[in-house]
Amino acid sequence: MAVTRTLRSSGRPGRLSVHLLLITVFVFVAVEFTGALALRWTEGRWLSPGDARLARAEILAEGADPEAFVAQGVPSPFEVDMHPYYGFGRPDAFSFLETEAVGAPAAATGSGGAGKLVVGVTGGSVAYGMYRSAREALEEAIATELWGDQDGQRVEIEVVLLGWFAWKQPQQAMALQYYLTMGGQVDVVVNLDGRNEISDVRNNARQGVHHSYPWLWFHLASNVVEPERLRAAGRVAMLREERRAAARSAQRWARGWFLNAVWLLRDRAVASRLGEALVTFDETSAGVDERPFGRFGPQGPAGSAQDAVRASVEVWKHASRTMHDLMTGRGGRYFHFLQPNQYVKDSKPLSPEELRVAYREGAPVRVVEFGYPLLQQAGGELLEAGVSFHDLTGIFRDHEQTLYRDRCCHLNSEGSRIMALEIGRIVAQDVRVRRLAGAVESD
Repeated sequence: MAVTRTLRSSGRPGRLSVHLLLITVFVFVAVEFTGALALRWTEGRWLSPGDARLARAEILAEGADPEAFVAQGVPSPFEVDMHPYYGFGRPDAFSFLETEAVGAPAAATGSGGAGKLVVGVTGGSVAYGMYRSAREALEEAIATELWGDQDGQRVEIEVVLLGWFAWKQPQQAMALQYYLTMGGQVDVVVNLDGRNEISDVRNNARQGVHHSYPWLWFHLASNVVEPERLRAAGRVAMLREERRAAARSAQRWARGWFLNAVWLLRDRAVASRLGEALVTFDETSAGVDERPFGRFGPQGPAGSAQDAVRASVEVWKHASRTMHDLMTGRGGRYFHFLQPNQYVKDSKPLSPEELRVAYREGAPVRVVEFGYPLLQQAGGELLEAGVSFHDLTGIFRDHEQTLYRDRCCHLNSEGSRIMALEIGRIVAQDVRVRRLAGAVESD
């Protein structure tokens, strides 16, 4: 009898464990089955945990670029610093990127034996590239042409940067005026440009932005949003981030049907609120000016992209006249150079490497074939008006080596050096002639 009791008592824990295991399995199956039913009810089809993971991955892929700034549904193509006078760029003090503003008395046209001759270089990325890689060559070319080996007569030559990537007129004119207004000194201004005025203006034309505005202004000014719409956009952004955060978290802990159902039900609730916020966002468009001045500028004349190019060339010409008048009125000199371009016919024998990396048929050729003759014609008008205008499109006509480095217009260091030497020679000859003329007059 004692043995029987012992056997019975020792068997109870085993049966209890089996019961607990069976209950646990039943609850787990019931919970998972409930989760599967919830997924089926929510989605209208049987959804596996793997399908839920894929759905979360798609949510996380939306807006995966944290650097993109989006307002009014439009992502800014790149981050730039905005300036109230010349559009965009990042100046350091008055220097526009590299050096402090030159505040010492300028040497006028180099007639004095003391002080320095300050040369400002402006334009777009080709001018910036020359400044970066061939500034010393430009300085030496001017010094050599002016004084030869007579070191005792030399004055210091300093080249300062007054331009930035993707600039087109009137940005260069605005930058020069701002630099001078803020106390900067400059004797000679070298403006090297032309390509952006005929190429980048087409982007503005497609967006309905005034042709005189900076390149990509439609996107750069995408933060010009009415307060009510901005609040609605903020709510949309907040709910989207809430949805992504839940998806990120669920990717770590959601296993099986039930936990994925918990995530999905929460996601659908947030998605519903997001849908309502999007409706509110769209409703804020009613009665809103579809053409805010800050983003589009004045209403330009209706016309084709070619009309916009013609209008841009006119601005280019007027801005050059303005810079000429500003500099000569201060006793300085202004030089305008039309930058070379590989798509100008017969301007350079392109090397095999240039044909591979720096040439593309189609739009680039058509833009240059249409626009450069307009620039050259306007340059002739500038010459007649007394502006020192120089066409550099043929500067590489006898150079067979690789000088262009991309399909836009940009030069390698050797191309920039060749261009800097020619610009320096032209500038120095002009300064020397005027210095000699001044000496004759004084006698």
